Amino acid sequence: MRNIMVINSKGGSGKSTVATNLASYLASQNKKVVLMDYDPQGSSISWLAARSSARPPIQGINASKKNAKRPSRNTDFVIHDAPAGKHGGELSKMLNKAQTIIIPVLPSPIYHLLQSETSSTSRRAGPAAQCPTEKSCKPLSDQ
Repeated sequence: MRNIMVINSKGGSGKSTVATNLASYLASQNKKVVLMDYDPQGSSISWLAARSSARPPIQGINASKKNAKRPSRNTDFVIHDAPAGKHGGELSKMLNKAQTIIIPVLPSPIYHLLQSETSSTSRRAGPAAQCPTEKSCKPLSDQ
């Protein structure tokens, strides 16, 4: 089971859009996908509810609740749609749930400043890659 975390402490950075599109793509490849929505706003869960049942299945879990279900062991991919506003220990705890971390940022100086804590904390969490553009992806440890 591969755990992929889509996270940025800044709201409105496209986390839910990336998470739902990634989940949809993986499901279209006949993978068993779980989409865990940690945001109380529930954008990913709402997207799943509106999604056509004719599409490949994606299991949704409202992870913003204390006693949220866990993905079954036969799941291929778990996409974690993280909430905005996580910092410090809360951010580290979220990052520890994933083998892969995606940090969406918008092309704006303010977004690059605000996402620096997320990137810094993810560096301490372990090996990952940072891809500011589609063609320039390098391990965080090389920076």
